[in-house]
Amino acid sequence: DTDTDTDTDTDTDTDPLDTAAPSCGPFDPTWAGMEAMFGCHCDACHPSTQGVDLHTAIPADIAAGNAYYVTPGNHETSYLWKVVSGNWPFWYMPFNREQPLPGSEIDHVALWIDAGAPVK
Repeated sequence: DTDTDTDTDTDTDTDPLDTAAPSCGPFDPTWAGMEAMFGCHCDACHPSTQGVDLHTAIPADIAAGNAYYVTPGNHETSYLWKVVSGNWPFWYMPFNREQPLPGSEIDHVALWIDAGAPVK
């Protein structure tokens, strides 16, 4: 037998910045749904390579009234919404994607923010 397999790709490492992010949603428009989305799409880089733990930074931002990541009641002005929906002009999250995540993966973010972004 002659082996005709020309596939020489032996790279078995997983890249946390892979553009083919898994589909995990839809998620509930609750804090638990947000954390599930983080687990599926964000935790590979946050905080391990980016230094921001979204599970603690977002609730702290909301509690302090800073409106840096989330503006409760207004998803359109929320940084989190902008980066996951493709409304941020510089990049999408998860990073290095050519397109934002599909609506089924992010629609709950807008609903959660517009409902006041409760973290309990």
